[in-house]
Amino acid sequence: MASPIAKACNDCKSMTATDQAVGRRNAGWRIATLAALAVAAAVVAYLAITFDGTSGTGVDDEQTPLDSTLLEPSLPPPDFAAIDDVAALKTQFRQYLIVFVDAENQRIRAQRDAVLAIQRNLHTGVAGPDDRRQLADLATEYDVAVGELLATAAALLRRVDVLPADLVLAQGAIESGWGRSRFAVDANNFFGMRCFSAGCGLVPSQREPDASYEVRRFASPQASVAAYMHTLNTYPGYAELRHRRAALREAGKTVAGLDLAEALAAYSTRGEDYVAQVKTMLLQFNALATAYDGGAQRASPTATPSTGT
Repeated sequence: MASPIAKACNDCKSMTATDQAVGRRNAGWRIATLAALAVAAAVVAYLAITFDGTSGTGVDDEQTPLDSTLLEPSLPPPDFAAIDDVAALKTQFRQYLIVFVDAENQRIRAQRDAVLAIQRNLHTGVAGPDDRRQLADLATEYDVAVGELLATAAALLRRVDVLPADLVLAQGAIESGWGRSRFAVDANNFFGMRCFSAGCGLVPSQREPDASYEVRRFASPQASVAAYMHTLNTYPGYAELRHRRAALREAGKTVAGLDLAEALAAYSTRGEDYVAQVKTMLLQFNALATAYDGGAQRASPTATPSTGT
């Protein structure tokens, strides 16, 4: 049975307005992101990571705005199925996917900094037309209704925020079977995200007879990462996740995957069992990060407190 959240995306709005808004994005974001990708790509090591993973039901955000200029270069995934050593497979998976997670988080962080700057200009009365235009563009991208400008900025700060790398990696490992699922290999879909247009993806072999969804096809694994992160940052089913993240930020605390996992029950029809699986996977990734990074856990750093919805 498809997730209620996935079914709800039948009513997702058209990409047209969002695509236009994204196309007007501040050029500085593009330059910073492309530079980050070039550096990250240069240091990627095809080291090693797998376990028995299962492709989850996931959620759909078929209309996720993706600027193609931000999705290059994209490294092709290794042949994860050919890696027999479990420890090597886990490391390989982590080192491959984290490049795209870090790049997308850097892009989001630049957007957040822009919102904070606009918010300061609004408070001091020096906000100009460019500030208002940029705020409107971001509101379109993040599906925030534009109202009173300070309220709009506050609402955006609840959504325009980075996600803990360990959370993204843990869900990616579960949903893609550590990069070995048919959807990851043939559709670059590492997060089980669905779509509802005929031919938009791959038809699951065990799809219910009366179901119409497909597992969305992406141009690259990086596009899959960006779409997944955008979904957690915008979809109504993850409002609690965003609330938890904002509360931790307002308390001056670091945001880690385990802090947000409880708010992921809507991601799968398995509900709380899925949450438990995500928590178990997070512990594995944190142990791996400790071994690889010498004890430094990758998490979302503290940021300027925000209010909004």
